Order: sequence, then C-alpha cells, then structure tokens
Amino acid sequence: MSTVLYLFNLQPGVTPADYEHWAEAIDLPRLRHLPSVRDYRILRADPSPLATSPRYVEILDLTSPVQFRRDMTAPPLAAVAATFAHFAEAPTVLTCTELGTTSAHDRARTDTNGEQQL
Repeated sequence: MSTVLYLFNLQPGVTPADYEHWAEAIDLPRLRHLPSVRDYRILRADPSPLATSPRYVEILDLTSPVQFRRDMTAPPLAAVAATFAHFAEAPTVLTCTELGTTSAHDRARTDTNGEQQL
C-alpha cells in the first residue's frame, strides 16, 4: 500500500466554493468507490501567514498504485482528472511510504538512493 499526497492552491479565478462543491459531489464519491483506493480525504489548510503554503491537501491511500493509474486514465475517471487539473494550480505530488510498516521484502527492493525499484 502507498499513500499519495496532492498539495495545491486553486487556479486563479477558481473559488473555494466551486472546488469544494465539485470535490464533495464528484471527486470524493467516485474515487472512494475504486477498488484501488483504500481511503481518500481532502483537507483544507487553515489560513497561514506563509503565502506559499498550499491551501488544499488530497490524501489517497492506495491498495494498488498501478491499478489507480489505470483507473484514472479510463473513462469516466479521465474526465475527473481533467476537471481536477482545471481547479488545481501546479499540484505537488508526493508518493509516500509510512515509516515502520515496510516489510523486509520492500526494503530489499529499495536502492541505495532510497528509490523504490519497480
């Protein structure tokens, strides 16, 4: 299992109300029903004096990153991904592994640079 984080601000001209309505009505329900998604949450960051801090964080816990990529490129989810790109301005995407949960097999598949071998 892996966790993917999307950190982003909204595109210029997109209101928080527009994005949040779409996220609650379309994005969350559709992605939560995918077999490749164990859990999916969206967080709105509290206002910060740091102007560059992301306003939104999407957290996807995936059972299969490979299957998730396939799911997101197939209709109708490709349209969901395209709509997300309309809302999110240059998201930072982080694929994460929780510390303390990696098996010996997974550790053996990690090279000396800390990158997972596929």
